[in-house]
Amino acid sequence: MQFKDLGYFTRYTPDGDNPHNIQFSQNDDGQDFYDIAKEHALGFFFLVNERGDVVGESGDITALFPVDMRVVSATKADALQAAYQSETRLIWDGAIISPHMPTREEFQASALNRIDQEHSKFLLKLTGSATTEERDTWPTKERAARAIAAGTATDGQQAMIGYEAEGSGIEASTLTATIIAKAEAFQALTGMAAGLKAKAKTAIMQATNDAIPIDQVAAAIDAVFAEIATQTSAAIAQWKAQPPEQMAAIAELGND
Repeated sequence: MQFKDLGYFTRYTPDGDNPHNIQFSQNDDGQDFYDIAKEHALGFFFLVNERGDVVGESGDITALFPVDMRVVSATKADALQAAYQSETRLIWDGAIISPHMPTREEFQASALNRIDQEHSKFLLKLTGSATTEERDTWPTKERAARAIAAGTATDGQQAMIGYEAEGSGIEASTLTATIIAKAEAFQALTGMAAGLKAKAKTAIMQATNDAIPIDQVAAAIDAVFAEIATQTSAAIAQWKAQPPEQMAAIAELGND
């Protein structure tokens, strides 16, 4: 594959009238973009920003209008086009365009962010469609239910559970037991998720440390996520083996 740097283009205004307000740009050699486009009608073209990141591509140079951008032409660029369209980060180093090799720090930051996202998705699945405002009431309801079960409830706590039970058409004692069971299930599951998250972050730090060759870091990270997926599946299977009443409470999480 061969590359040709067509120059870094900036906006300019040519001499003479411009009744149609046409926008012009020229490269650092003073060549007008439209003149260059006539000379390079065939080929494949990439737009490159000041940092060297490829931010656009086209098989038709006239589809591009570079302002504060570099244009690089390439031959037989099908693989690079496919990589760009798959959102692979491509970099121009002054000679060639190639996929960006993340640094150790970038690998680490991306993997840790992915762990946070997976943890958030798990918690969202637990809470179901419950709004933030609704989730904010759970600790108060749990305290009321536990106080009722212990015989130490205040009038307000009795009223809270009583009104909800009446509105739901169930006994207050049934609602009290359900709230406590759901709270305990939620605590256990969030604890399990937090434990897996902490374990995953420790493993990622090990997979991205200086002892791992940089060309092996991606595979090491993939291995961590594969192992965490296995551990998560095992933990979920363990919870599915809980007594029916415990599983019923788990199934009801987020369905207040």
